Amino acid sequence: MYMLKGAFCIQLASEMSRFVSQRKGWTTTLFQFGTIGLLDELITAGRAASNGILSDSSFDDLKDQVIDRTLIDLGLGPQHERGTLRNLLPRKATEFRPSSYKYKAIEGLLPSLRSVYLENWQKELSQVDYQTWPTIRKGRSLASPIESASRITSFLLEEGVNSDYLARWLSYRTTHAPNEIELAEFTSQIADLHRKGKGTAEVLVLLEQTVPATLWQSLDLLSAAKSRQWLDEQGFTLSSEQSQKLHGGLLIRIEEWDLHGVLTGVESILTRIRRRADLNGWTAPKFSSMAWISGIPYPKRIPHVNAANGLLGGQEVDSKSLFLPNSENRLEVSIEFLEAAATAGGASAAGMLWAALESLFAAPGDPVRLEVVPRAADIGLVAFVKFDFKNSLAVLMKNEKKTEIAQRLKSREGDERFALFEEFLRAGDFSQVAHAGVKTRLEHTANLIAVDGFKLCRAELQTSLRTLYRHRNMVLHGGVNDGPLLGSALRGGYPLVSAIVARYGRETQKCDTDPYSFATSCYLKVERYLSDPNRVLDLF
Repeated sequence: MYMLKGAFCIQLASEMSRFVSQRKGWTTTLFQFGTIGLLDELITAGRAASNGILSDSSFDDLKDQVIDRTLIDLGLGPQHERGTLRNLLPRKATEFRPSSYKYKAIEGLLPSLRSVYLENWQKELSQVDYQTWPTIRKGRSLASPIESASRITSFLLEEGVNSDYLARWLSYRTTHAPNEIELAEFTSQIADLHRKGKGTAEVLVLLEQTVPATLWQSLDLLSAAKSRQWLDEQGFTLSSEQSQKLHGGLLIRIEEWDLHGVLTGVESILTRIRRRADLNGWTAPKFSSMAWISGIPYPKRIPHVNAANGLLGGQEVDSKSLFLPNSENRLEVSIEFLEAAATAGGASAAGMLWAALESLFAAPGDPVRLEVVPRAADIGLVAFVKFDFKNSLAVLMKNEKKTEIAQRLKSREGDERFALFEEFLRAGDFSQVAHAGVKTRLEHTANLIAVDGFKLCRAELQTSLRTLYRHRNMVLHGGVNDGPLLGSALRGGYPLVSAIVARYGRETQKCDTDPYSFATSCYLKVERYLSDPNRVLDLF
């Protein structure tokens, strides 16, 4: 049972949930960046450009994104306030050096823009027209649920809210809240979530064997006696087996939104320590698999986070490539870069993801490396549309078995089933669908295969890939490993680049085709569809 009240509120929550669901394959469909994050990144890019780290074309690409978003994002306030902010944005990199007026102005405004962003969305969505949506007064223009959801969700994620936590937070309010929640209350709770901020947790991970003195000092490890003292102060009791293994402890203070985020953060720290120990030729420290957290009565198991899990979607691999990699096989080179990105994580992962694409689609004679972007993005677009279309079909048939459309779809197979489903999507009448979540999925897919939605998705994928290239440059040439949009770039970059590589990999299993030919075939499919968007199956 849905505990949200009002069509707009239900649709808004459904769209937000869709953006943070951990679906197999494409782990995210949110390729837009947050507006505050874009402004924050513009500051970083201004410094990088003034130091010669970032090219004028890369800066201009980001600047144009910021200008376009500033004019339409209601989280920045009324139209006249957005127009004023737009006038402060630079026209070129030379106007945005750290000593310039415009740089100082945007840098100074950012804290206040961030603090009132969700408040402005609250004010917008509290207007009476949103209560009667989709019926609105003539001549009245409203933000759509998907636009509102993408802006709010990207803001929260870029502010550091853990996507798993946000998914659970939304799930509770959607189906488990004790009372009905109207739109005004829902947006108020979102603002409270952000206002509450992260909590600080103190975590002790037990050391189960001695380590070299150099590593002990570097990590500032606690002695066994001090570890016992901390455990006693927190009210913890070790078992006899744990006591025998205790050689010391690593005390970590970490800021996160929830327990899952704390444990994931601890795992990330331990992985980094092990890798750095390996690089230095030390014996990697052996830590307990449990974390002792202040305020939590029992120790919690530290999760194993595998960023590489399922990235290639079960693609078949030639055994020769596994036993003896072949440098003449550009696909294998690309997969190795993808593997390196998943293994390394952090800022260097952006460079590795870009290298995975460049190794396949860069060509001698390209005037700039960014020629890779449209070639790769169209492959990703075809892969994404195919995934989204088939996924929505499966969701409909699984969850709406008694509806007339599900029965008709069940009676058909192959291309006939796809054609009927496409006809159903284009008609746009989903009144027979009972589940709000299913209806949201169908509306999203219908919008995706429409011309405007298709063009928007193409542009978003290209922007995602250009952002990877920008971060690659900032890391490689300037050592900038904490760009404001790095997390967002990787969140969308991992599944997008993996899908592009996997799509080409599957094609090579069917026929021997080079990356350029395959990219060209996808480009032609996309262009033909845009000129005659009546049969999505032609993309597959």
